[in-house]
Amino acid sequence: MSLALYRRNVAVVPDQVKIFSGTLADNVLIGRDSTESRERIEALKLGPFLSRFEHGWATAVGEDGRRLSGGERQVVGLIRALIDEPAVLLVDEGINSADVELTGVIMDMLVAYAKAHAVLLISHDLRVLIHVDHLYLLEDGRIVSQGSPQALLSSSERFSKLWQIQNPKLP
Repeated sequence: MSLALYRRNVAVVPDQVKIFSGTLADNVLIGRDSTESRERIEALKLGPFLSRFEHGWATAVGEDGRRLSGGERQVVGLIRALIDEPAVLLVDEGINSADVELTGVIMDMLVAYAKAHAVLLISHDLRVLIHVDHLYLLEDGRIVSQGSPQALLSSSERFSKLWQIQNPKLP
């Protein structure tokens, strides 16, 4: 596979998304045809995300995106990746800075996108991973358990223990 073909078909959303001075729209549409990209953006149903900003897409984000939270930066990175409709989307801790509300927005986008594309979600937050179809639990670079999250809760002692650590019972 050529590098150009690879880049068209695989997108990565890292945990640290680079944001430039300008507006939300400027940051999402960098180097893209705005008409075609805007149609794709509309299909993402970003109302809950945009409602956070008084000026919507025209909201100035400040130098290096200083006016955005970490989770909002991650949503911008995810939108950038989804605009190009890659066959494979790799989200590497790309949800870890999102608050509960934004996590819901992100998960809705990923679930919808995964209906027709491959989505690989890497996270230490098991509450995010509980929504995936298939999960691989890695330790020391090895797969120690795999299956649906629900199946792993009952069949993998290690996954169960990690789940309990992250989700302690309230008194």
